[in-house]
Amino acid sequence: MISSGSIPPETRVLSVSLNVAHLDRALAFYQGLLGLHLHRRGPAAVLPESGGQIAVLGSGDLNLVELVEIPGASQPRVATGLYHLALRVPCAAWWKAAGRCRALPTTG
Repeated sequence: MISSGSIPPETRVLSVSLNVAHLDRALAFYQGLLGLHLHRRGPAAVLPESGGQIAVLGSGDLNLVELVEIPGASQPRVATGLYHLALRVPCAAWWKAAGRCRALPTTG
């Protein structure tokens, strides 16, 4: 029986959207270090007057991260929002073999 205060344990986050001040710098990190693939890039529909762009990255056909560029944006000192993203990968050895990290610890 599912209680009214819980969601099914199979629930997963399918993608996140992050605001960034410099899209090219963010893409260098997500593509270069993490190995995500650029699925699409174009003008941002959110705040079109800002001149920012949007980029969607992922793995295979799965979209994982949407980066919304807001040029000149600064991180608010006190605000709610998403400030951390964790990706679960099947094997730490892949990260080392792919040259993504120099000192990623592996466990048995």
